[in-house]
Amino acid sequence: MQKRALAEKAARKRMLATVDSAKALRKAIARNLATRERLRAQRQAALQEKLKSGLAGQRIGKHVVPEGEIDVQLGEELSESLRGLKPEGNLFRDRFLNMQQRALIEPHAPNPAKKPRRKTKEYEKHSYKRFDRGF
Repeated sequence: MQKRALAEKAARKRMLATVDSAKALRKAIARNLATRERLRAQRQAALQEKLKSGLAGQRIGKHVVPEGEIDVQLGEELSESLRGLKPEGNLFRDRFLNMQQRALIEPHAPNPAKKPRRKTKEYEKHSYKRFDRGF
């Protein structure tokens, strides 16, 4: 009887200790969740900022997304008026690089054009040329 009473008293004491620490645990969990949420929001904001600037210079897969090149005309190439100004650059290349930077198409290394192979030369042997002999 006494052992049972001591066991119940010990169990009650443990339960009261856990009940008292429940508020402290709840506060600690709330602080932990708040810090996690703040860090997640910071990471999300950093990712959005990175995506605004584009993927230029970043490595995706095997290849690096190329950065856009700025076409500039030198002082002697410039004309006196805007009417005489020559267009500079390649519109197709600019749009292609822009789509790679916006992650609409995957980056890849430029594929150089294949060189045409030379035709093989055919030679006739001298023994084949002696066709005037009669058999």
